[in-house]
Amino acid sequence: MTHKEYNLTIQALFIFIGKLIQILFQFLVPVVLIRIFSQSDYGTYQKVLFVTAILIPLFRFHLTDSLFYFFPILEKSKERNELISQTYFQLLTICFFVSLLILIVLPFLNSFFEDVVFFKYKYQILGIVFFSVSSSILENIFILEKKSKFLVKFASIDKFVRTCLLIYIGFYFKTIESALLAIIIHGLLRFIFLTSYLLKFYKLNLLHVKIEKLKKQWSYVLPMGIGIFVGVIGKNTDKLILVWLLTDSDFALYSIGNLSVPFIATVYVSIGNVVMPELAKYSIKKDFKRTLQLWKSMVIKNSIVTLPIIFFFIIEAKELFIFLFTESYADSANVFRVIVLTLLIQMLGYGYVLRAFGKTKKILVAKVYRTILSLIVGYILIINFGIIGAAVTSVFSFFINAIIQLISAKKMLQVTWLDYLPWKHFAKLILISIFPGIIIICINTLGYTPIKTLIINSFIYFSLITYLLYRFSYFKVFGTDKIFKQLKLK
Repeated sequence: MTHKEYNLTIQALFIFIGKLIQILFQFLVPVVLIRIFSQSDYGTYQKVLFVTAILIPLFRFHLTDSLFYFFPILEKSKERNELISQTYFQLLTICFFVSLLILIVLPFLNSFFEDVVFFKYKYQILGIVFFSVSSSILENIFILEKKSKFLVKFASIDKFVRTCLLIYIGFYFKTIESALLAIIIHGLLRFIFLTSYLLKFYKLNLLHVKIEKLKKQWSYVLPMGIGIFVGVIGKNTDKLILVWLLTDSDFALYSIGNLSVPFIATVYVSIGNVVMPELAKYSIKKDFKRTLQLWKSMVIKNSIVTLPIIFFFIIEAKELFIFLFTESYADSANVFRVIVLTLLIQMLGYGYVLRAFGKTKKILVAKVYRTILSLIVGYILIINFGIIGAAVTSVFSFFINAIIQLISAKKMLQVTWLDYLPWKHFAKLILISIFPGIIIICINTLGYTPIKTLIINSFIYFSLITYLLYRFSYFKVFGTDKIFKQLKLK
């Protein structure tokens, strides 16, 4: 491992810790809320959050992601200040005018869609979206500044505040509206903090916005931004059809089953956000060799975490869900067993190379194909197999999008399939995971209670996995050995 790769690993590790803390705090919320709300009410709450999850990327229009491309290649602090101001005010303008337009149009449509969640909770939804989007560059700025340790602290405090607000207000008032108000208050606090930070460190000023630089930024984001409209539909086909065809209770079961995937996907975001600026630098020099090396290094790191965890969660899903979410949500375990397979695709980081080289039109094409095929396949699967069909649709959607982008990146890098992906590492990590997996499958047949089974199997499985990863030198691949040595020296 080179010194540069080591520094990237350190930075990625801190970002991962920060995001892991975020997820852990966020994970407490559904555990509490399912015990406060009925299954139907929790399904309605999740539908509202699903609507915000669709609108937020549409409002952002990939402007936040463009920072990872432009910021590293701008050397002067004045130019960076202008980029940050430009992005901040664009997001604010989009949020204000689109929200206003929606509120003007809604009364004309309300009589046709009286029972739709969006109309019933329109103000809460727009409030969440407004503050989420307008403050969405916050973590990106810390990453670009390489303030990894600060990001860990900020992420911890940020999610702690959000979790406390949600649990306290939700528990006290016990209504969907109160839970949504807690999210809006949290978003407002983030927005105030971001604005103060940018005023202090980036001389936030509306006059920094310049037409020429706007054109450059929009030439980069436009294909990806347009792709969002088809990409969001393709990515959320499973939930869109579920909302249309099935009940609030079914949506609650599916949402819980789909809940834990972001916990692991955090690893990919942490590493990918650190790798992306470096890939952007290689793209300027058209250095395909280093691009491939760095990308494969990222994939290997992702797979070290992903493959063992997938095996464990597939085997222990039922015990885990009964313990966390009660017997009422036991059916969510089967949804999760299917959904967790999307991690096999996500761990490949399939969009980073194309984005780094500005090949965003290729991403748009992939999203169009994914949307069309997912809608057709999803409708057939969900109408016949319900929430399990929705889970399979989600996996299918990820696969179509990934395979098209991977093929495009492979052609650009001019490599064979054999050299393109770290196949030997994949095979080795699968074998490492199988042996402990067989042991905990046998333990599951002994008839212990779910919690006892979970504790015993977690200890045995991850102890063996840790030992085997050490024996096969995967701590060195991940750079963990150097991190520990540095900590000891300090």
